[in-house]
Amino acid sequence: MKKNKKISSLAFTAILGLALSFTACDDNDDDDNNNGTGSGTASVGSTEAAFSQGVLDYSGEYSTGIYLHTIALASSGLTYQEESGTGDLMTFNLYTETSGFESGTYEFTNYSPSAGKADYAVLWVNLNASSWTADHMYRATEGTIMVNKDGASYDISFSLTVLEIDQETYNPVGDPQTLTGNYTGGLTYYDNSGNSSKKLNFSFNRK
Repeated sequence: MKKNKKISSLAFTAILGLALSFTACDDNDDDDNNNGTGSGTASVGSTEAAFSQGVLDYSGEYSTGIYLHTIALASSGLTYQEESGTGDLMTFNLYTETSGFESGTYEFTNYSPSAGKADYAVLWVNLNASSWTADHMYRATEGTIMVNKDGASYDISFSLTVLEIDQETYNPVGDPQTLTGNYTGGLTYYDNSGNSSKKLNFSFNRK
């Protein structure tokens, strides 16, 4: 399977080097005793994914009065230090009115994001980090993501309409399907608001 030209080393570094830095230590943890581990699942029809770790990345002010946070959930097989491994990965962007992350129900949008909205929700099943190919890739088109933060613990659930993506052409294939799932546990916190080169860029997913 060919690697999409837009998923270059820059995207690989931005996503795996940041969103998958699950086992790396960080001095900017949002809460004490937050080790970024937990448990969760996602399913699309008979296809299932499992998560055991997560990241909350703060990218800063997206536009005036709107702040961007990215959550990434992954299984234990994906490792940051070696930029290798295989496993399941789900990422999504959430937009808030303040720089601090806010609990709430985020409605997915394919249009200009605003506070209380989510976008770029993507699930990779059995992703090979070395080749950036997966058994399945799904991209959301509508739905909701609910996040409740209680100290260092997060309860996340989502119900999304998704399309499977052809990983050679990045065009949708087949009919819309339902993606549901959840995650409970910690999220390792990263503040990358002052480093634009570290911001996650999922622009290749927008059509």
